[in-house]
Amino acid sequence: MSNLAQYTFIPWFRQGLAVKINEKDSYAALGQDGSVDERAHLEIELFLEDTTISDKSISENIIRKDVAIYGPGDIRGIDNRAIIRTEPKAGINNYEANNLAYIEFYEEDFPWRYTPANPDDSNQTIAKRLRPWLTLVVLKDDEYTLNTQGEQGLSSITITQATIDISFPEPSEIWAWAHVQINRELSHTNGIPLVNDVTNELENNPDIGISRLICPRKLQKKTQYTAFLIPSFETGRLIGIDNKTTGIKAQQPAWRLTASGGAPAPDTNIEFPFYFHWRFHTGEYGDFESLVSILKPIITDPENGKMPMDIQSPGYALDGMADTPTLGFEGALKPPNFKSDPFQELPGNADFIEQLRKTLNLSTDLAEDQNNTDNTALDLDHPFYSAADNAVDDPIVTPPTYGIWHALIPKLPVASDINKSWINELNLDPRYRGGAGLGTTTVQKNQEKLMDEAWKQVGEINKANEKIRQAELAKMVSGRIYKKHITRGSNDRLLSITNPMHNRVLSSDATRTVTVNQDFRNSRIPLVAKSAAFRRIVRPNRKLNRKINHQASTKTAIHQQLLSNFNRDEAKNDAITAAKLKILPINTLSIKETADAIEEQQQNYNIDPNFLARDAFVEFFLTRSDDTLSNRNAWIAAINADSSLASDVRVLLIELVNAITAFQLQPDGDLKITLEQLTYEKFYGTGSSAKRYQILLIQKKDEVDIQHVGPITTQAEIQQFQTDFNLLQSVVTGMKTPTHLPILSNFNLIKKDLRQKLHPALTISKRVISQIKVWNGVAMQAIEELKPVMAYPEFKDPVYEHLKKISQDFILPNVEKLPQDSITILQTNQRFIESYMVGLNHEMARELLWREFPTDQRGSCFRQFWDIRDNLFENDPEKQFDIKKMHEWRNSLGNNRARTWNENDPEDDGNIVLVVRGQLLLKYPNTMVFAQKAAYDTNDPREQRVLAPDSDADNIKYPLFSAQLEPDIFLFGFDFSIDQARGVRIRNNSGNPVTSDPGWFFVFKERPGQIKFGLDDYADEMGDTSGLPPTSNPNKWNDLTWEHLVDNKADLSTYCITFDKTLLPTSPPLGEPVPKWGNNAADLASILYQNPVIFARHAGEMLPKEEED
Repeated sequence: MSNLAQYTFIPWFRQGLAVKINEKDSYAALGQDGSVDERAHLEIELFLEDTTISDKSISENIIRKDVAIYGPGDIRGIDNRAIIRTEPKAGINNYEANNLAYIEFYEEDFPWRYTPANPDDSNQTIAKRLRPWLTLVVLKDDEYTLNTQGEQGLSSITITQATIDISFPEPSEIWAWAHVQINRELSHTNGIPLVNDVTNELENNPDIGISRLICPRKLQKKTQYTAFLIPSFETGRLIGIDNKTTGIKAQQPAWRLTASGGAPAPDTNIEFPFYFHWRFHTGEYGDFESLVSILKPIITDPENGKMPMDIQSPGYALDGMADTPTLGFEGALKPPNFKSDPFQELPGNADFIEQLRKTLNLSTDLAEDQNNTDNTALDLDHPFYSAADNAVDDPIVTPPTYGIWHALIPKLPVASDINKSWINELNLDPRYRGGAGLGTTTVQKNQEKLMDEAWKQVGEINKANEKIRQAELAKMVSGRIYKKHITRGSNDRLLSITNPMHNRVLSSDATRTVTVNQDFRNSRIPLVAKSAAFRRIVRPNRKLNRKINHQASTKTAIHQQLLSNFNRDEAKNDAITAAKLKILPINTLSIKETADAIEEQQQNYNIDPNFLARDAFVEFFLTRSDDTLSNRNAWIAAINADSSLASDVRVLLIELVNAITAFQLQPDGDLKITLEQLTYEKFYGTGSSAKRYQILLIQKKDEVDIQHVGPITTQAEIQQFQTDFNLLQSVVTGMKTPTHLPILSNFNLIKKDLRQKLHPALTISKRVISQIKVWNGVAMQAIEELKPVMAYPEFKDPVYEHLKKISQDFILPNVEKLPQDSITILQTNQRFIESYMVGLNHEMARELLWREFPTDQRGSCFRQFWDIRDNLFENDPEKQFDIKKMHEWRNSLGNNRARTWNENDPEDDGNIVLVVRGQLLLKYPNTMVFAQKAAYDTNDPREQRVLAPDSDADNIKYPLFSAQLEPDIFLFGFDFSIDQARGVRIRNNSGNPVTSDPGWFFVFKERPGQIKFGLDDYADEMGDTSGLPPTSNPNKWNDLTWEHLVDNKADLSTYCITFDKTLLPTSPPLGEPVPKWGNNAADLASILYQNPVIFARHAGEMLPKEEED
């Protein structure tokens, strides 16, 4: 689990010169506005040190200066970029009236930067209070007059003293409405350590902190407000309206309240400049907590699950036949303990049911021309016809028999098949026929849109069927070609024609997995013999080939047995080869002989002292340092001191050194050595006038024009050459010697395989079948044979949305009876849902047939009744649907769910559905709604049940589906039963918390977002907000409400938070610091901070008569 976000609130923060202000905050005490005018002052001390030159004596002087610093009277505007956020956002029209407006600044010290005082540190409590130089106020539209912009660029408003009294905070308490927020937990809570912590955090991450101003005014519902950022001190107010501040005390507040004294008359107009403003509108409803707390749990009356349906006059000779005049028409949801009205099981309705069956079967009976007692056309005075003689000829239109194509039966049977009982239940019960009829209406109303979507899906099916038709044509044409050229042609012609395919045809040899082409490549038959170019060369009508064929001893033409002759042993007379094997030319030098020669030269080099002295000469001068480059004696001494040199080599090396006539270091870095001519020729020969090795250039004396500079070959280079040649020798030695490839042993088998595997009936069918895939409801799968694809479109959108457009009563019967701000539990009515879905699929099948759609009318186009888009936890695609595919229905009506269904539990006939009506989910659509397992109180199981730990994944269940009804009803389906949800409430000592089931809670969890400050509106445990305000302190600060702050609830209409009342939580959380009401801005921010809310109701509160234990 990720770590929770942590905030630290700090009551004030300053940095820079302002921390040195000597003036102490008077906190707007009446008649105590400080001792300085206009601006705060600092005492600056300059230390001067004077040193006398003569005696080096030092004298010190201190110069003191009283300096005024910038204050509110110097501020004529602020940069809007300093503001990073407002709450609410500008222009919002449904802000929660129980919350407070605020404004945030990027710089942590901004609200106190120009305050002309520092906190009074005479005691620890007051030391945490410092008035900001800015204040945030919110005003209604009729409470102020907007003035034109002043000369200094600031706009202003004019308000009366009476408005100030009801909308402005007490000036002595504005320290409570500004604070700093650090988005991290700090180690220290006050004093210099706290300042150091904040400074260090801000240096590491400047974005980790903000400053904030809160407006303490209680907002009213459905009201337009404008928030103004105004100066807190009189000097700021006066300079903002272009007045002088001379003689005004620096700490004088910009306003006073009448109740505190010192204020002008209530009708006095006062002008205030403002630095920033924005507008917003409050909504009718409060915040998340207030909206969720007023949701009242109710138990729905079982009779609310049905609506009266008159079946006395259905027509079709059925009028008055049923003993039951009205039936309770049901909907997609039903209350707990709901009982359907009996109908088919009542003996008095048997005639009605039988007559209805005969009417539905009439069309089929007449088409079959069955003249028996079951034929309504012969034994009833029926309105379908006027005379029995022409009944069979007249067109007969009867009511539809829903689902008949999916059930694969021609008509309704007299005694229903146990595996198809659903079709009789649906078609012979007016309630469920009505549900299916609603499905028919839905398709008819949306037929064009549905068919557009169907044709988009079938576009691929039409392409597939077109490809299948083309494949059949290709099989026919290719079959003719195959018969003429493959079946009847010669073997050589077969192999030549099919050559391009040999790379794609596998050999039939089970021991190897190679292609036919690879078999030929491994044989003595040259691949070119199968090529088109070679085939042109051996055409029988070429002049040369006609002559060869005519002179041949046998009557077989050359082109007819060419490949067969290539596949013969070279010893046979009629064998053909592409070319003879290459052999080495005469007198070719072998690579071994070359290697031996190199080895011999290497040995000769190693025993020749001239060569070794020459190597030593090169090495000697390449390793000399600069200080020994021109000292011949030093050279000879170094040579004599080198014990690694053989004596004969040393003598020759000294000879070379003594033969040096010139020794020069060239500008380009080369080292040029000139040798006596005889010595040069002795060691380096006469073939060149100079030799070079790396930077060393050795030149023959008296050579004016150097024509050729040869390289110096050293022993190391000869060794490297020998190493490289040995590598070449290893590569050449590993090369294979060309030999005749073997004959192709399975030559005849290959010809046979080619004829079989290239048959058009096999190749074309296999190719096309692999390219065409259809959706089987779970995944794409290839077709099995080349026959036209009969498919059906699938509509994944939840169809309840179509049904609610007809009437929401068909989703939730008697929906208007559901109280506002209520929460209850219902069940899905699977019988109705299946009836409606059958009607949809039946009518869609008729529409598809009418529109010439390629279908067999057995497809289940609609299977999704509820909305499952938010269900991310079901991995089985089939279980996401509300019904099985209709052609797979084997159970009675209502028992064909695709989701979990307990066949052994007769009471398990629907999912449990949480129904919520209210503004909560409209205003907070991202609310998390889920079920959480309950648990018994560990101290006393008879107490209220509590939430089980959410750390166990099995204790949490998320909705399977959801739905929304207008205007404010939300439905959430869960996969447990009524009894499981209710659980057992232990009320006496006989209950066993170990063996009893505590049931489930339904939880509403607010998603954390932008931080909010405010208080809740008071409501009792049942969500009633009309009661009297609380008279006692809250249990904990999170229970504090607006009503705790006033004596009369009516006072909240003109209320701005004050600290007149002494408030203290009676049961604060153990082990946590308890902030104090009215102590400092950090404590107030902590108390007013609105934590994300989690609200839970036990299912037992919304279900009838729970079991007692």
